[in-house]
Amino acid sequence: MAISYKQKCSRCKQNFVLVTWKTKFPVCYECQKSQLQGDITDPEMKKLLEIPE
Repeated sequence: MAISYKQKCSRCKQNFVLVTWKTKFPVCYECQKSQLQGDITDPEMKKLLEIPE
């Protein structure tokens, strides 16, 4: 099992993010949310990614 710990977000410095040895730049969900928003045009991917927030 990998070692993980909590570290503050690199952008907002308010929220904590679960970090492992692979994480170089920890960013919380609130800061990353604007990048994740968008429209999906492919019908198969739309069906796959239809997950409630």
